[in-house]
Formats: sequence, structure tokens, C-alpha cells
Amino acid sequence: MSVGALNSGFPGMPGLSAALDRLNARQNALQGQLSSGVRAPDYAGLGPDAVTALSLQPQITAVAAWQANITAEQGVQQVTTTALTQISTIAGSLRTALSGLTSPSAAAVGAVATQARGWLDQLGSVLNTQAAGRYVFAGTASDQPPVPGDGALSDSPLAQAIAAQVAVVGTAGAAAVEGDTVALAASNQQGTTIFSAALSVPPADAAKLGRTLSVGANQTIPAGVVVTAGGAASATSTGSVIRDLVRVLASVAGLDQADSSSAGFADLVKNLGVDMGSIQDGLIGMQSAVGMTQQELDSRGDGLSSLGDALNSQLDTAKGVDPAAISTQLVATQTSLQESYSLIAQMKTLSLASFL
Repeated sequence: MSVGALNSGFPGMPGLSAALDRLNARQNALQGQLSSGVRAPDYAGLGPDAVTALSLQPQITAVAAWQANITAEQGVQQVTTTALTQISTIAGSLRTALSGLTSPSAAAVGAVATQARGWLDQLGSVLNTQAAGRYVFAGTASDQPPVPGDGALSDSPLAQAIAAQVAVVGTAGAAAVEGDTVALAASNQQGTTIFSAALSVPPADAAKLGRTLSVGANQTIPAGVVVTAGGAASATSTGSVIRDLVRVLASVAGLDQADSSSAGFADLVKNLGVDMGSIQDGLIGMQSAVGMTQQELDSRGDGLSSLGDALNSQLDTAKGVDPAAISTQLVATQTSLQESYSLIAQMKTLSLASFL
């Protein structure tokens, strides 16, 4: 006798078959939940918890984006720190070299001038340091090299102009030469400045070109260094630490063209040594600022990591299942299925005669 005949002959059989279908569907759903760890493959299957899950997902995405920003910036800041260390090393070497020119011979002056030209060229390369596809000292103009051009800085119009001023220190005097070289180094005129057009602005304006990094909802922190940024200028300073370093390097590079026996020469060397003290202090300040940014990034990163963990935990609660509870339900469902199959098997052995 066919199953259809049994179904038509036994009123309870269709209901039992429907119950069997429901048990099979439940078993499949429970197995899916157990293997995936979630109650449903989409939000529609989460019931009332769908609203919670939907509200959490954008927050988790935003936190992940902020974390990615911080991770990328941490790499940039590390490269910036290394570059500033190289610049500080150049400054320290230059100051040491100046201290040895108290009673200089022509050979000693020539040697120091040659060293200064090399350090000036090295500085130009360091100022064009890149990380993650951006120039770390260019601020918001990070797609442009701060020091454009392929030529060496020691051959630049600025270096030549400063050297020409240093050459007449014996007659013009140290104060006049220093004033003229400060003006040259501070100049933003194309053809004189060594910096890009975007960065060839007054120090206070350059400071406004600093990058900011998004680290939270409506939360940003300053990031990066602008090479020409600084404060107020003076008779002995352009207001920018890096511009001042360029000026002193170019001045020392031109010392071999000056009369080393003149009083003006000795005064200029002394003044440049004093200037180097201020420049080194400024470089320490720049390094400290970058260090503070790194600490802020680490702190923000830790906070976002904790927030992300908390949000993901909430999402797991909204979407997830209790494996132990699901396993218990699955065993119970499978037991019911076995009992149902057994009952159907027994019913199929019956004939209509058994009911007469």
C-alpha cells in the first residue's frame, strides 16, 4: 500500500508528516546556528534584536576606520621621528664644527665649509622624507615635496646668495651679514626660497597647514610637522627652526669665501654658534611634539580597541547563540525525529484490516 493510500486511510498520518517536516526544518536551522554561531543569516531572522544589531554595525565600522587611521599615522610618526633625529644629528655636528673654529686656519675653514655643504644637501633629502605615500614635513600639501627640484641645496640660489653675504663679513661686519642672511632665508620669493610654493608662507601661516587626524566622532588630533612652521621672526631668526638651520648651514658653507682673519669673521662664527643653540632647542621641541602625538595615538588606539571589543561583544549577544543551549535543543529535536520516524514505520506495517 502506498504512503498516499496510508495518508488517506489514516487521518493522523498527514498531521504526522507535517510535524516531521517541521522537525527536519528545526534540525537544519539548529545545525546552521551551531556551525555559524549566529541565529540567522540576515537581520530579518533576529527578531527584536535586529534593531540592536543594525545600530551596532555602523558604530563598529566607524571604530575600525578610526583604528585604521591611527595605525597608519603611527607609522608616519615613527618615520617622522627618525627624520627629526637625522636633522638633530646634522645640527649637533654643525655646532661641534663651529666650536672648533675659534682660531681657524684656512685649511680648517675649508674643511668645515665642505662638511656644511654636505650636511646642507643631506638636510634637503631628509626634508623630502616620505611615509605611506606622503611627504611627512609638508603638512596638508603632503602630495608635494617640501624641497622641490633635483639639484643639491648647496648649489641652490639661496645658498649662493647667503655665501655671497658671508664673503663680505670682513668689511660689512657680522651683524649686517646675519641680518641679510636671515632675510634671505625667510624669503618666500620663488627663485630664492628652497621650499615649495605651498610651504613658502610666513611661519604662523605655515603652522595652519598642519594635518589633522580623525580619531573619533567629531574628534581630531594634530598630526605631522610643517617644515616652514614657526613663530615670530627676529633679527637673528626667521621664526622657523628649519629655515634657521638652512641659513646657518649655508652660512658655514660660505665661510671659505670670507676673510678668516677679520674680526667680523670671528664674530659671525660666534653668533652662528649661539644661533645653533636656539636651533637645537627648537628641534628638541619638534621632537617632543611628535612624541606627544605618538603617545596620544597610542592612547586613542587602546581606547578604540576596547570600544571595538565592547561593541562586537554586544553584536555577538544580539546575533549570537548559546552553543550549549543549541546543542541541547538539537539533541531533543533529533530525538523527536527518531521517534517520529519510528512511529511512521510502525504505522506503515498496519493494514486497513487492523482497524476493522
